[in-house]
Amino acid sequence: MNSERWHILERWLRYFPDSALDRSALLATTVTIVAQHGRNLQVLKPTLQKAEQLLADLTPNSATKDHLLGELSVMKSILAVAAGNVEAATTNARRGLQLLPAEALDLRAIAWGTLAASMQMSGQSSTGYQLLREKISEPEWGESIQAKLMSYLCMNCVLQGDLTMALDWAGRVQNIGERLNLPESLCQARYFMGVIHFLRGESDAAEPHLFALVENEVTSSPTFLVMGAMALALIRHERGDERHADAILDRLTAYFREGGDSAALALLKAFRVELALRRGNLDAARRQQVGVEFEGRSPVWFFYYPQLTRVKLLLAEGTPEALAAAHATLDDFEQQMRLVNRNLARIEALALLALVCDAQSDAARADASLTTALVLAKQAGIIRPFVDLGPPMASLLVRLQRQKRTSPAPDSSYVARILAAFPPPGTAGPRVVEPLPDAAKSVPVPQPMLEPLTQRESQILELLATELSPDEIGRRLYISTSTVRTHSRNVYAKLDVHTRFEAVHRARELGLR
Repeated sequence: MNSERWHILERWLRYFPDSALDRSALLATTVTIVAQHGRNLQVLKPTLQKAEQLLADLTPNSATKDHLLGELSVMKSILAVAAGNVEAATTNARRGLQLLPAEALDLRAIAWGTLAASMQMSGQSSTGYQLLREKISEPEWGESIQAKLMSYLCMNCVLQGDLTMALDWAGRVQNIGERLNLPESLCQARYFMGVIHFLRGESDAAEPHLFALVENEVTSSPTFLVMGAMALALIRHERGDERHADAILDRLTAYFREGGDSAALALLKAFRVELALRRGNLDAARRQQVGVEFEGRSPVWFFYYPQLTRVKLLLAEGTPEALAAAHATLDDFEQQMRLVNRNLARIEALALLALVCDAQSDAARADASLTTALVLAKQAGIIRPFVDLGPPMASLLVRLQRQKRTSPAPDSSYVARILAAFPPPGTAGPRVVEPLPDAAKSVPVPQPMLEPLTQRESQILELLATELSPDEIGRRLYISTSTVRTHSRNVYAKLDVHTRFEAVHRARELGLR
């Protein structure tokens, strides 16, 4: 745990028969911690309950029991943060710190992170921030655990809506993660750096981080992986490259279906409804929403909220009943987010509420909601939640800019910057965030390969479809890692793709594997 080798721990757990997992408090608690690593709260809850039941059979006040109680207390603090329960998050984090042994560095870092998150939720963001800053400098931590504490600083900044500071900390986490080969830290750093640039409308800057995250799917935390892939798919969508957007989602769907990760699959199903709506295909969105659980995940520091996809469906329906339901849902959602200071989620909810109110002919409430969203978003330089709502949002922004009747009035230069990110009137699709160089414009449907793969490139392609790293592929073929990368680039060029999983997907389309 302290060195972030979660995939190894997961593999070890699979070696045990179910009978062992059913009777060992230590193993049940470990399963719970592994579920937490994947941010799989749906799995975390039942495994935690099972571990607690097994703990009841251990000797009271024994070192083993206290240790495991400390671990489970930290897991409870994570669930409390997700649920917005400040008191439970604080109590369980402190109990975990009291019971955990000194060598449980990873879990102690999580406890400090959730304690700081509870402070942020209660309106004491600067206090929680300072707490983590002080903890990072304490001598008990090695660099790997310092990176974990920095990740929690990044998460707290995102919850508060301070993306500038979050980007700074994510960069530090990435530097340590690359130097020490820390898969979890690298996963989180890549997610935050990619998504923060994405939210600012900086797609070119976002892509390399998101590609790196998705290409390292085996060692990436599932929810971070799914959310990063969604941002990458939206960038492809924005550029009109729907084939690659679908390939990203198809690849991950197959990966998580094979692994039996129902929580990740549920997120992907909800997002496909979102993507259908963004493509203007209401009929497809209606079909795909069947069986989707939009309320299954509490909003935390991730950028996509399935709850709001359901609202967008209601807005697209446009009937008085649908608009009333959308309005009520958004009021409730925004109030919940305001109570726990989750400003990133509030920004999108308020922008969406402005559209709903405008559709209900309530211009005053629409302007007020949009103004609040803009005030919250300005400091972070957030662009995408407004641009992605399309021409109706552009019309509201123009109206707001002309009237200037709200108090506080939104910053006109910031509004102008958002408006500049919308596509020109009459163009297809409300998704062009910034001018793109020729090389990044949408790619036509590819034709069969003009130049065939060499025998060595075909071998490389086969191994790209496995979980082997470039180093491991090199050892398998008795060639250097740099040679593997050279052959991989040649494969990408011949297949007209950019990433490993796109190469595998394209090869299947062409019948090459």
